[in-house]
Amino acid sequence: MGGRCLGGRGCPAHVMADSHLRTLRTAVLCVLTLALPQVAWAQRALIGSESLERFPLTVQDQKRAQAVIASHPSLRGQTIQVEFPPNAGLRTKCEQTLLFENPKRDRMWGNVQVMARCDKPSFSASIPLRVRVFGQTIRAARYLPTGARLGRDDLVVEQAEMTDAPADAAVRVEDVLGQTISQSISARGWIRLNSLKQASVIQARAPVRVQIKGPGFQASGEGIALTDGAIGDTVTVRLSDGGRVSGRVVGPGEVEITVK
Repeated sequence: MGGRCLGGRGCPAHVMADSHLRTLRTAVLCVLTLALPQVAWAQRALIGSESLERFPLTVQDQKRAQAVIASHPSLRGQTIQVEFPPNAGLRTKCEQTLLFENPKRDRMWGNVQVMARCDKPSFSASIPLRVRVFGQTIRAARYLPTGARLGRDDLVVEQAEMTDAPADAAVRVEDVLGQTISQSISARGWIRLNSLKQASVIQARAPVRVQIKGPGFQASGEGIALTDGAIGDTVTVRLSDGGRVSGRVVGPGEVEITVK
């Protein structure tokens, strides 16, 4: 017994190291034995997911999808171009005519999805695509400061892509001419309807003509406007007798009061 060493206390250092190395090798082999089946399974799943068969949309499918998209209220009267991704398709083959419908959204511009439905077999799928829109665009010809009144020289009107234009971008010149802007616009910036307001046609402390209308009668008089106002605004007027009335601006220097 005296010459035997079992790797415990009292053994030489090189014998202890060999023992620890054998133990480590045994542990590694056990781990690999357990892990290899899991790795092989994961590889098979990954390969399977990559090789899933896809059925590409036919030319007829794409034409039906484009017709549905073009019918969306936000695209009526617009020139559009529908772009399908290269891998657009279905994972299940449809045995009947594939039908399409637009999503419930206010604006069918840019990156969107349409719903494809099949009756045989019964399934539905979302098809991603991009809708490009072209038409008349209106941009600032130069930097326009807050309060500027828009004239034709302030605008660049051209036919161009407007896919990424803001939803309130102006497209008709008549909607912006004579309007004032409530915030500055950079050169080539979009003219936005929500940043426009009508120019004042009545200025505070300026004389105005007041028309009073009611059932069976009409009268008129003079007064002094106490506030600025654009057409359609309500302003306060001080009459010649000192009384104050409120009326609607109907034209430059003209205020109308309706009595019911």
